[in-house]
Amino acid sequence: MFPVLKKIFVRMHALWQSIFYLAPLVFLVAVSFWTLERYQLTPAFTADNYSTISSGEVYLKALFTSLWLAMTTAALATAFGIPLAQAVNFYIHERMRLLIIFALLLPFLSSYVIRMFSWQLWLNDGGIIASALKQIGLLEGPLGLIYTEAAIRVGLLSVLVPIASLIIYLSMSRIDRTLILAARDLGASSWQTFWRIIFPFSLPGIIIAFLFSFIISFGDFISPSVLGGNQVYTLSILIEDRVKINDWPTAAALAVLMLGVSSAIIILMLRALFFLPITQTSKLSK
Repeated sequence: MFPVLKKIFVRMHALWQSIFYLAPLVFLVAVSFWTLERYQLTPAFTADNYSTISSGEVYLKALFTSLWLAMTTAALATAFGIPLAQAVNFYIHERMRLLIIFALLLPFLSSYVIRMFSWQLWLNDGGIIASALKQIGLLEGPLGLIYTEAAIRVGLLSVLVPIASLIIYLSMSRIDRTLILAARDLGASSWQTFWRIIFPFSLPGIIIAFLFSFIISFGDFISPSVLGGNQVYTLSILIEDRVKINDWPTAAALAVLMLGVSSAIIILMLRALFFLPITQTSKLSK
């Protein structure tokens, strides 16, 4: 009975993926080769949309801005998540640990859009941070944070740091505690214990946390729109601009470009995921 159910589940899953993922993806790629004539979408096969993207300065700048924003935000989220995960896993009592994990998940009970708009109350020139700095005499003019890359990054980090820390925490929770106790008995410092034991064995979770943070940051539209005010051009903002004027072929080409770049980075990170832990573990044994 179970093999039959397994076959049915596999076929249903393949059908689901074909209808809701593969078919829209094929249609998206096809539209990227179509043209726009008299504001009407016209089936064709031309690479003019990709030529426009590759030769347009605004598109290339948006690509590099998106990559820079996603890479740095993912690196920061992972860097903040490592010590948080280490503290929760090794230095906090088990009962308190569950409370902190619940606190990390608590913000996700509210809307992501509402949270981005709430950051405007903190980051704009008349907001909470600016008012507090003016009260203590550290700020005289405008704060200058809103509608910048910094504001976008703050909004993304508020979402990504809890996720990254939980992913890394799950990886760290599999570490054998006797290895850490043995390292301390042998006189290893906290930094040596972290670098030689905790970090190598947590590396798969760290890479996954970085990859997950990168994917969200690279394709996010809400934070650049709300906190960037559409003044920081990313690929997602340009796709929205093309859709507003019904330029679906260029929007589809930009989406294919975004998918291709993110897929290439995912492949590279997965290669690192499979090979780096082996290298680090071999160093431990020497």
